[in-house]
Amino acid sequence: MRAALACVPRAGERGEGGSRVETARAVPQGSKTAVRKKLKGSADLLWLAACLMVCVAFGAVLLRYLDGRHEVYRLGYDLAAQTQEHSRLLEENRRLLVETALQSNAERLEIEALEWLGLRPTGPRQIRIGQER
Repeated sequence: MRAALACVPRAGERGEGGSRVETARAVPQGSKTAVRKKLKGSADLLWLAACLMVCVAFGAVLLRYLDGRHEVYRLGYDLAAQTQEHSRLLEENRRLLVETALQSNAERLEIEALEWLGLRPTGPRQIRIGQER
């Protein structure tokens, strides 16, 4: 047994692969230390899996947040366009109301008929009242 331990490097020295060796004694396969090393390796895998799951969950939440922000901006632009269209339609409605008021004025209609259409005012002889039957 002494010869087998002679080729094992001491604690702190470099082994064959260039990595530091933590202990200078060999560990039998069924011992508590071997079981602890196996459990430590599986705990590292569990830790890595947990970190990966947290990162994926964070990414999903971030994507959902960004999708919501995109929707808010899109709706804001749509609202601005609709507000601008509403203002344009209100202005057109106001203009049409003024035009309607001008066109329905009796004096204005008479002036238009005389100037544009060349009509003359009717005289008393031109008016005939028909009898009812």
